[in-house]
Amino acid sequence: MPNLNAKEYASFESIKHISEDGSEFWYARELAAVLEYTQWRNFAKVIDKARIACKNWI
Repeated sequence: MPNLNAKEYASFESIKHISEDGSEFWYARELAAVLEYTQWRNFAKVIDKARIACKNWI
């Protein structure tokens, strides 16, 4: 993550989870807080747009 400063990087790393197979993942509600979304519904809109973009990319 070259565009993140040390503080931002540490925030993302502090909420990172690792699955049994070694995959890294983040829970959306934890990620929303780190990205300073004060209301879940606003972040949920971002997640919905990302889902649509992923479906259209495939």
